[in-house]
Amino acid sequence: MNYKEEYNKIESYIGSLGFGWVCAQVREEIETGKLNEEKIPTLNEYSRSNQQQGFFYPADFRKGQAADFVKRSEYSDKQKLALLVEAIKRAIPELILMEAQVAAYFDNIEVISFTSDKDDKEKLEIIKREGKAIDDTRKAVEALDSLINGLGGV
Repeated sequence: MNYKEEYNKIESYIGSLGFGWVCAQVREEIETGKLNEEKIPTLNEYSRSNQQQGFFYPADFRKGQAADFVKRSEYSDKQKLALLVEAIKRAIPELILMEAQVAAYFDNIEVISFTSDKDDKEKLEIIKREGKAIDDTRKAVEALDSLINGLGGV
């Protein structure tokens, strides 16, 4: 499997569906890279009591206490694909499942609408979905989980 090619296909498809913001967030994460904390040994300067001290006199060093440093590394193509699939999973099907939970809380209401205080045109509707749609969404989440696990996770 060519992970880079698959990544590009999925990214363009998701973008065409109006979820370009998901891809943008993933690209930002990829540009940042993986940040790993690493212990690096340090040296402490010391001088013998019988030596003169100063800029022009040689110093002696001993192993010091290890210090924590953050090291940045690149994601592999496989990890980039796993990041994209994980982001898609969180942004789309999990959003539908959350929507279903909110709709289920308001048992007798078919549609819940949220309107922006600033702009009446900005509107979010939560639609009560049928059980089959929710089951299909759960299956999609499970399929995405198995794909992510097959890619070795993130």
